[in-house]
Amino acid sequence: MTPQGGAIDLDAKGEPTGILREGAQDLVSRVIPSPSHKERMRGDQLAMADALAHGVTSVQDFSDWEDFLVFEELEKEGNLNLRITEWLPFVASLDELKRMRAITT
Repeated sequence: MTPQGGAIDLDAKGEPTGILREGAQDLVSRVIPSPSHKERMRGDQLAMADALAHGVTSVQDFSDWEDFLVFEELEKEGNLNLRITEWLPFVASLDELKRMRAITT
């Protein structure tokens, strides 16, 4: 089966290698449950700690909006030790972008 707009890499025996290209990733991503707030918080904290351990002090982020809310929470607690520039979704409506932007002001 070849998904539209994507590909599943196969080995010499025709078995999947685990590499999903482009649209084939949707086959897996749509069945993976979203992380809980606690899981998202822990994952973001681990990523920030790794960046800081390697001397990175500033990053750009285009992950889920829920991650942005985690960063806002960490900042309010005084636990955001990394400068993060958050990208807003390009496909969001102007009203949605205004609502998102208002959270940081």
